[in-house]
Amino acid sequence: MDDAGESHTRLADAIEKRRLDLDLTWKELAELAGISTTTLENIRRGRLPRARTRRRIEDALGWEHGSINAVLGGGQPTVAEQGSPEDEQYSQAGYLAAILNEHAEKYGEAVLQEAWRLREAKKDGV
Repeated sequence: MDDAGESHTRLADAIEKRRLDLDLTWKELAELAGISTTTLENIRRGRLPRARTRRRIEDALGWEHGSINAVLGGGQPTVAEQGSPEDEQYSQAGYLAAILNEHAEKYGEAVLQEAWRLREAKKDGV
């Protein structure tokens, strides 16, 4: 496999690992990133995402911006320090609620309330 093919495989593997770590489906990841599942499929097949799409994927995965470029260059992605799904206060439900909060008009108040209820329930171990 050539260098470009290896870097594309590294990227697909890194995204897959992080997606599984976050317990997200491909559809959920696409929704969080605001992209189509087809876009994710294309990336998995070796097509490089545009800069804007890279930032969206990095945000959805809780990576610092530039992580995709780091992976393509042979490095590792960096988990964002603030707002990362790895942080205790940002459980998966809390992370999803934060994303929904950014889009309150689109998703509506009822969905936001349910997301925060789920976040609190997860914090309480329910």
